[in-house]
Amino acid sequence: MRCTVIIAPPPFCRLMVIPVGIIAYSWVYNNFCLYKLPWQSPWTWWITVIAFDCGYYWFHRMAHEINLFWAAHQTHHSSEEYNLSTALRQSVIQQFTSW
Repeated sequence: MRCTVIIAPPPFCRLMVIPVGIIAYSWVYNNFCLYKLPWQSPWTWWITVIAFDCGYYWFHRMAHEINLFWAAHQTHHSSEEYNLSTALRQSVIQQFTSW
């Protein structure tokens, strides 16, 4: 029987990816923003929370339906006993296929 070891990227790689994402997001926002939201309004916050929850629901459903995303998500469902350690289980590629 052969054992395969999966090596995760070093933590500093993630530290380099986060600023690139922030810079890219800022550029897209500054160049393609269609409407600036009034953040002082409670309506903005309620609509944002509901939209985020809806987006997370559909992404999580997609993680159960599409094979590529299920491959990353199934470790979360791989135990017969559901407890906190099972709930917090993440696969190595989860960070690339999550919301």
